[in-house]
Amino acid sequence: IGNQKEALTYFENSMKQGNSDATFSAAKIYASTNQIEKAKRAYLNAGELGIYAAYNNYALLCLQDKATRNEGILILKQNASRNNPESNYNLGLIDLEGKYNCECNSSSAFNYFRKAAHLNHPNACFHYARMLANGEGDVPKNPKRAADYYRKGISLGDIDSMINYAIMLQKDNIEGVNQDLEKAASLFKEAADEGNKFAMKKYAQCLSKGQGVEKDEDLAEEYNNRAKA
Repeated sequence: IGNQKEALTYFENSMKQGNSDATFSAAKIYASTNQIEKAKRAYLNAGELGIYAAYNNYALLCLQDKATRNEGILILKQNASRNNPESNYNLGLIDLEGKYNCECNSSSAFNYFRKAAHLNHPNACFHYARMLANGEGDVPKNPKRAADYYRKGISLGDIDSMINYAIMLQKDNIEGVNQDLEKAASLFKEAADEGNKFAMKKYAQCLSKGQGVEKDEDLAEEYNNRAKA
């Protein structure tokens, strides 16, 4: 807490000089300490100074209050048009899940996820790929393109993309995607070692069956126990 106060003092002094990064950093501290109105003002100031991610954070604060939800949605849409990946991703989630009293709209969600994925948003790559893989709503099914974006998500560090791509690689009937049990096992292990419990169970299954990896019941039990912990 002491370090945070010291940092805030530094950021506030820099804010007076019109420093955009300091303004954005101060806004995040205000938000984390529940100084919502201060955070909103600082986020808006940072946005006006050219940090578009600040507009996204401002919008998210607006969404937490029913009285300002419409403003929050509007700001997200304006910021999405500026090619901000987070705002495109957040709009995709809102349309996908029907959050904040918005209607579910899979087509709109798909388009927002696609744009955010093209802007290198890791989680957007996962959602875009998943919708392509499953053909959700009126989204045309395209497993080959889904695999491309799972791989992109993996390259950006997304664990969910890693797991879903591994599941694809275990199957032998997906058009445009070649089965690769060794690669699948390797991806499950990588995700498991990052702490993902579902991946721990999947890698344990690979070890137990000798699927893509040398059979090892003891190690399988170890990963299963880690998943239960």
